[in-house]
Amino acid sequence: MLNAYPTSPSVVLQSEKALFVFYYATAKAHILNQDPVPVLQTYDTFIAAQDKISGLSNSDPDPRHRLDKHLIGFVESQTTIPGAYAYANWDGAIMPKDTGASADTLDLTRMGWGQYHEAGHLRQQAPWNWDGMTEVNVNLYSIAAKKVLKPTEPGRSQGEYLAAFTFVDQPTKNFSNSHSKLEMLWQLNLAFGDNFYPELHRLYREIAKADLPTTDDQKKQAFILNTSKVARYDLTAFFDKWGLPATNETQTKINSLNLPLLTAPIWFGSESNIIKPTDGMDKVKGIIGVTTNSQETSSAYDAAVHAFDGNTNSIWHSEWNKQNQFPFHITAKFANPSTFSKLTYLPRQTGGQNGIITNYKILTSLDGVTFNQIATGTWANDSTEKTVTFTPTLAKYVRLEVPQGGGTNGFASASEIKIFEAPQAVTTYLSDINWFSATIGWGTIQKDRSVEGNTLKLNNKTYTKGLGTHANSEIVYKLNGQYTSFAALVRVDNEVGTVGSVEFQVVVDNQVVFSSGKMHNTTEAKEVNVNLTGKNELKLIVTDGGDGINSDHADWVNARLIK
Repeated sequence: MLNAYPTSPSVVLQSEKALFVFYYATAKAHILNQDPVPVLQTYDTFIAAQDKISGLSNSDPDPRHRLDKHLIGFVESQTTIPGAYAYANWDGAIMPKDTGASADTLDLTRMGWGQYHEAGHLRQQAPWNWDGMTEVNVNLYSIAAKKVLKPTEPGRSQGEYLAAFTFVDQPTKNFSNSHSKLEMLWQLNLAFGDNFYPELHRLYREIAKADLPTTDDQKKQAFILNTSKVARYDLTAFFDKWGLPATNETQTKINSLNLPLLTAPIWFGSESNIIKPTDGMDKVKGIIGVTTNSQETSSAYDAAVHAFDGNTNSIWHSEWNKQNQFPFHITAKFANPSTFSKLTYLPRQTGGQNGIITNYKILTSLDGVTFNQIATGTWANDSTEKTVTFTPTLAKYVRLEVPQGGGTNGFASASEIKIFEAPQAVTTYLSDINWFSATIGWGTIQKDRSVEGNTLKLNNKTYTKGLGTHANSEIVYKLNGQYTSFAALVRVDNEVGTVGSVEFQVVVDNQVVFSSGKMHNTTEAKEVNVNLTGKNELKLIVTDGGDGINSDHADWVNARLIK
């Protein structure tokens, strides 16, 4: 038909769900292989996904949830309205030629979020579309379209989720200030499943028109209430984390539903780590927040989170108009304390040298308040990835600091920073190896049993691993610098009843590094944890506490070497 009617002003295509009206030249230039069928099938596929997340179908017995005959229009225009890539109305979307939107619509290699987004506007529900949400909740339909056409790609990127985590981890916040509103909405889908939004749409359509919220405040509170109904959980804790608190009136309405309170940290959920309502904080992995003392926020790609987003095309950059305000620093907060031993730094890959870090310090903290320096050094002023390794350190916060003069031209920047946990420790129980030498004041030293051959028992709790000995004893192990630490739990064994008194000592290379003090059968067990890095000899000593060896049955429970 294009060949037969070369002077035709326009081309009209119709599929099951869409209607296209485009200039002849655009259709001729951008429909791949001049075959419109894949175009029509693609639009039908993603519009069907948008129908589904909206809780609409052709077969629903309730007419309120049944699809109408309306085709979604995609109509080309020569020019756009100021500042718009494309724009939607009640019938469909206008795809301007001058922004490239019309070409993107027909060329399947170029089609994407813009087309999903404009079609999604026709599915929005006004009662949960308060101020600032029009261009946000529409993208629930964009994600639905993306997931069906590109199922291997996440709905939101690693960097977008990290920005969301950083926002919710703040002690105080206001939802209106968040740039991660879509992530909040999608976390509900991740936590409660793909039926969550279809059910929510249905619920709103079933509310009498007179009872629907109209003001922004009413819409926010109704959303907290209605999402709780659909989730079958009291979601006020989730919305509090997002700076969207429930009023007393809303909380009273939710309380009347007798719903369980949501305690799972679904606000740290992402597609790579979905957190369900029955999960605990232990399910949260990796970095949950990024802070800095200087970042450029006027650019979409210069905020601190971009140093950890996995995208080498985005960067963290200190404030452009605050040059030489050293020290600059950027800190990653992890969900749970871990032992870290390496950091890599990838400088900016494009756009000059500003901020390339040449002098650095690495600091760590468990509480985010007190930081300890664990490494310092220099890096070459080039774009290659840099690596620093350090003694394995337990931390919840890891900070890269740029001291005076350490950033090129008075700034700090980073394309990517990666922080690595130390290789998993290898544990060797002393009861599984032979000692170098040993002496005992009574009986025989036992492996995985008490000195009398019974199950190891401290404070009425039994253990399967350890050494059972008796005052006065000394057990010696040769280390040859192979281990990083020794750990154990020590106490008088329960088998002696109320008698027995001993003192445990750990001697490393002839230095006493642990002493328990005098311990009786009624004394709580004590933890032992000593550093063995570079050490050659370990002695485990039990003395009689100064009152003779009668009934001095002593246990080194879970005695182990770690490397």
